[in-house]
Amino acid sequence: MSRDLLRSSYDRDAANYDARFGPIQRPKYERLIGDPETQLGGFERVLDLGCGTGLLLEYLERRDQSPRTLVGLDLSHMMLERAQARGMTVLQADAARIPLRDDAFDAVVCFTMLRIFESDEAPVFKEIVRVLRPGGLAIISVLTRQLDAVFHSELSASGLRAERVMEAGQDTGFICRI
Repeated sequence: MSRDLLRSSYDRDAANYDARFGPIQRPKYERLIGDPETQLGGFERVLDLGCGTGLLLEYLERRDQSPRTLVGLDLSHMMLERAQARGMTVLQADAARIPLRDDAFDAVVCFTMLRIFESDEAPVFKEIVRVLRPGGLAIISVLTRQLDAVFHSELSASGLRAERVMEAGQDTGFICRI
């Protein structure tokens, strides 16, 4: 699937996204961000790659974990409009080419965005490492059924060090540091 086709698909589905995927995403947030060691409230600058409609912001606000700055990045303009309406600062861009400076964030989260394209994670991992400050936290989840040796190899080669790997709903979550 091309990125243009994917963008169009998410633009069309933006109005129904929360009802359809909110119940699936929340348990992932609870498992991976609900843990005291990975709560995002202690981080000043957080980037949400593939932020969609901003469900993560809503989750963090309800649990009083909001970082000082939360930036959402997504391909879909319509998804970003909904995230912006929630109060999120948003940026339309491809996660494989993040138009932000090096070391700009204390934490990067990426929920169920990778593996939409076959083996697309290497450039995204490279960008996560680039925009994450030294010692920063990356929380990445991927549909468990889509994990393979290539994913694990690319994660390891990127410089992201998986400190913990855990089940998170239909996903496997990786808590990483650089």
